[in-house]
Amino acid sequence: MKRNIKNIFAILSAGFLFGCSASFLDIPPEGQETPDAPSPKSVEQAVTAVYQKFYAWNMYSFSWMGVASITSDNADKGSDPGDTGGDKHQMESFTYTPSAQSVQDLWTGNNDGISRVNRAMQMLNNVEGMDTITWNHRMGECLFLRGNFYWNMYRVYGGVPLIDFVPDINVDEHYTKVFQRATAEETLEFLITDFTNALDYLPENQESGEIGRVNKWTALAFLAKAEMYRENWEAVKKHTDAIINSGRYQLVADFDWLFREAGEHNSESIFEISCRAEIPARCIDKFTLVQNIRGQFGWGFNTPSTDLADAFEEGDIRKAGTLLTPGETLWDDVVVNPNAPNPYYNKKAYISETRESFFGQRANSNKNLRLMRYAEVLLMNAEAEAALGNNAIALERLNQIRQRAQLAPLQGLSGELLQRAIWKERRMELAMEFDRFFDLVRQGRGQEVLGAKGFQAGKHEVFPIPQEEITISNGILKQNPGY
Repeated sequence: MKRNIKNIFAILSAGFLFGCSASFLDIPPEGQETPDAPSPKSVEQAVTAVYQKFYAWNMYSFSWMGVASITSDNADKGSDPGDTGGDKHQMESFTYTPSAQSVQDLWTGNNDGISRVNRAMQMLNNVEGMDTITWNHRMGECLFLRGNFYWNMYRVYGGVPLIDFVPDINVDEHYTKVFQRATAEETLEFLITDFTNALDYLPENQESGEIGRVNKWTALAFLAKAEMYRENWEAVKKHTDAIINSGRYQLVADFDWLFREAGEHNSESIFEISCRAEIPARCIDKFTLVQNIRGQFGWGFNTPSTDLADAFEEGDIRKAGTLLTPGETLWDDVVVNPNAPNPYYNKKAYISETRESFFGQRANSNKNLRLMRYAEVLLMNAEAEAALGNNAIALERLNQIRQRAQLAPLQGLSGELLQRAIWKERRMELAMEFDRFFDLVRQGRGQEVLGAKGFQAGKHEVFPIPQEEITISNGILKQNPGY
């Protein structure tokens, strides 16, 4: 047990400074340094290592698909009945336990990210010789990125231990704090504080060669989303108004193009994980391989559900931009296997092996993951305006999204009808982008929508704390109700 605890502290206090990818992610290694006397270049390495965590298998890959997508009414497990994906069949039916690999992976992955941030911030506070503009930018990035890791933890587990320092195994109070859970409300407040503080440091624009780094608008958008989860509608309106009125972002006309390589970091992109199909990998580990057409390009998991397909209105171009069907001829002239075992696959995760960057390794694909788009900012603004009784503005924002989808505008809605219309538009616009399950929980509709799949109110709003973590903590870490 003592050895395991030491391992946990080693993970939480490690620097994780290793090589990275293109542009700002290319930081040459330096000699051995201590956190008490880091050079500016080693600080750059530390911040870069935080970004690189996004590529890990235990962040936004297979386990994330199970927890954030397959649990929802938008997606099925996929693959074939005999291939469970470890625990993905349990995610689909809400029969998972505290021993499920998916919940362990996300706990480990996000805590790893948090530890990287805390080490980078420790180094920032001790560095000498770094210019003020760069220092501010890196500190703002760290605050935002830590908030983002806790944002994932909050939505998956509820309350979690809040660690804003580099733990020392020889300090007793550190041992307790590493395992002591905060409440869900305290966790949300903590990450909101990180997002808010990041605004004091982040620039409005990335410098040349730094595309993919977060800026002020990234933090503001995520701050608005976090405030939405506690129904602070005035704050949601204020933050999304600022983004809208900045004139910096606009919707891309072609929805299908939005998710191709050519559509990376476009006028709608507020934050996306930048990937390159290179060797060694600079990509989200097996992100497209896991979801691509089974028997043709991939494993075929996390497939769009028939329920989702039927929910699109007649004429909605987003249906063709979201659902990939057997027998279909794609934009790159590839014909989807007509005998593929599932009725739909996730087109937003498709990578062309002939028309996009591809180095012959399907596990290492150039497929950016869009984590925040301007379309979502408009939808958050619409929901806030509707909650505040500003129905005309809410409809105007909503109809911008519908116009891009080539749908007729909605008129005259108010109250619950308007709220439901906005929720419906969120579902269609953000389908297969890993938000639907959390939206249903936020809206208090888990039992209503997912009850037939096995969702139980009072239990499945959050996932279990991994049993291994509870065991290692010697019982300090407490389990969620119902597990």
